[in-house]
Amino acid sequence: MKQLFHVFLVSILAVSLSACGSSEPETSEAEQPETKEEEPVPEEPVITWEEEFEEGKKLLEAQNYEGAIEAFTRAIDIDDQEAPVFIRRGDAYVLVEQLQRAWDDYETAAKIDENNPEAYLGMADVQIRRNEFDEALELLGSAPSAVKADAQVAAKAEEMKSGTYMDSSSNIRRADEYDTDGNLVFINVYEFEGNRRTGWTNYTVENGVESLYEKCFVTYGSNGLPEKHEFYDANGAFRSSQTMEYDGNGLETRRNVYDNNGEFVAYYLNYYDENGNEIKYEGYLADGTLMMYETSEYDSSGRRISSSVYDGAGNLTGTKTYDY
Repeated sequence: MKQLFHVFLVSILAVSLSACGSSEPETSEAEQPETKEEEPVPEEPVITWEEEFEEGKKLLEAQNYEGAIEAFTRAIDIDDQEAPVFIRRGDAYVLVEQLQRAWDDYETAAKIDENNPEAYLGMADVQIRRNEFDEALELLGSAPSAVKADAQVAAKAEEMKSGTYMDSSSNIRRADEYDTDGNLVFINVYEFEGNRRTGWTNYTVENGVESLYEKCFVTYGSNGLPEKHEFYDANGAFRSSQTMEYDGNGLETRRNVYDNNGEFVAYYLNYYDENGNEIKYEGYLADGTLMMYETSEYDSSGRRISSSVYDGAGNLTGTKTYDY
């Protein structure tokens, strides 16, 4: 009897324990808490050198030269074997007057693509801005045949051979003058800050020998136009000065000349066509006696193609042609 009671008690305890273990209701598979999946990290967009190059060109066109340099530099950091990028960065460096960096970029472009005419034109431009005129002409003359055959390179070389050395901003950096027999007799070398001409140096040439003739320094007025020129001889002694007058369009109409004592000695009058091209200027002594005059001709694009100088009696004393 005790044994049966013991079995009965064990059974009751087992049922009781089983009931305690299942006090929380079972959940179905559908009711299981969802596991939140981690969202993928978005990949950074890949920027190509072409995109940075295009951005640099836009900034260059907008005259944001520093921004353009930064964009071109990023393009080069991505791919340093693209000659056009170095050329455009060189252009930007020129415009902020960092000529050595510009030279380095043009030279690198020429090493990447030895037949790239823009690279050679860029190097020649730097040399012209440095007054390295002979070196610029020699550079284009020794360029690869494919470069020399380029129309722009050929035209630039001919321009320099004619005695006109113009930079990429269309500023004349050197202009040579010839007598009626075609002999070089005068060299004019101009200095600039940005696109503002600040002065020039003149040399006479006799039997192929150049000699310093005079230097000129330019002072600008509040209107942004030159108001005074001061000339000094080869020894640095003050020689003379000039003052300028302008019309409402900013075209110079008269220039007054004074000697080293400040005495008025001569004046020049300028004449223009309807497009603002100077077609003639006349030089007079203070008493009104005609000393000389010069006439100029222009092509349909408004570029001067020739000029002729005459003495007071109307005799031709010199000519000059301009090649572009």
